[in-house]
Amino acid sequence: MTALTRRELLRCLSAAAAVGFVGSPRKDWFGEELVCIHIYGPKDPLPAPLVEKPRRFPPRRSPGDYFQIGLPELAMCTTRVPLLSLFQYFWPFTREERDQLRGSVKMHFTRETFSGAADLEELARALREQKETLTRGGAGLAVLFTYNDFTRHWTADLIAAGRDAAVDELVFFKDPSRAPYLCDFPARQKGFKKPPP
Repeated sequence: MTALTRRELLRCLSAAAAVGFVGSPRKDWFGEELVCIHIYGPKDPLPAPLVEKPRRFPPRRSPGDYFQIGLPELAMCTTRVPLLSLFQYFWPFTREERDQLRGSVKMHFTRETFSGAADLEELARALREQKETLTRGGAGLAVLFTYNDFTRHWTADLIAAGRDAAVDELVFFKDPSRAPYLCDFPARQKGFKKPPP
């Protein structure tokens, strides 16, 4: 290795710092165990915060400003195993489980960043098409949704689309340290693997 002058060394360190800043996520939700998963059946009673429709919809800020765990904010998938059997607890949902989820399902519709009504219309169309191809006793159909400060304003519409299509499971990913606390409501899951944050 050749020796670097002090100026060259500072330039290299500055470049490395800039690349690290741009390329890294703003928050490591998994590192702080701030990821919760909530799974509901098509006829389950849902928590009031999910079905109440807010009066106004704020504009979307930069996607990096929102709770995001590396899965699409909106997705529709099929799976041979009910997701409830894989994820029996609310919290914590780990990075390894996220990767297991990716490997256990077949995605048919995804939106990395959810943008609103147009995405919901496309989801409803994709759900109708997918429902026609499913065979009795075959794969189950699930909708996956990341619940954050923007997407929560569309949750009631998403639930309506899922129920209209009679999906088998509605799945929500959420930061358990922020209100509303969905874990306070009755659910099919068993609770916590460890005390909540």
